[in-house]
Amino acid sequence: MRKKTLLAIAVVLLLAVGLAAMSAGTAAAPSSSRLGWAKPSASNAAAATAAAEAAATHARRLVLILREVDFKDFDQPPVGQPDPGDTFLFTDDAFTPAGRRVGYDQVRLTVMFREEVFAEGTFVLQGRGQIVVEGVFNFTEQRPTLAVVGGTRQFRNARGQMFILPGPTPEETKVVFALLL
Repeated sequence: MRKKTLLAIAVVLLLAVGLAAMSAGTAAAPSSSRLGWAKPSASNAAAATAAAEAAATHARRLVLILREVDFKDFDQPPVGQPDPGDTFLFTDDAFTPAGRRVGYDQVRLTVMFREEVFAEGTFVLQGRGQIVVEGVFNFTEQRPTLAVVGGTRQFRNARGQMFILPGPTPEETKVVFALLL
């Protein structure tokens, strides 16, 4: 169950970066149910959205909705629960909140010690370039935040944060980017 939650978080992070880049000025959030995280309540989601919007006051805000396309896990012994060294790879299609496909993401999650996960992802946005995110979060976090560490083309000097939030449906994840370009 934790593996599914980690995968959902990674997908959301990657998709969030891509959609955020494609839909400047909108907000989005990812679903975190796949890897077993506690699903945020509506009030927690509202608070997370408010926090993401506040952080984006001096930044360009981008919102993406992510839908998983492919997933692969590499479960190191012991098999079952997420253990250090377990790796999850996934890719999502990225959409604007209005439903237009604007790109995709590619994400890798690696389970570390202390119930932490190292996430790294690339959001590829059609005609605009790529946004790269990475960071460490704990299994128990309901609203993980990743660092925007760079990109290409329109995003070559990108920095900022990516907030992962519940999606509009259980199968989707919303990500909100606060980008400084």
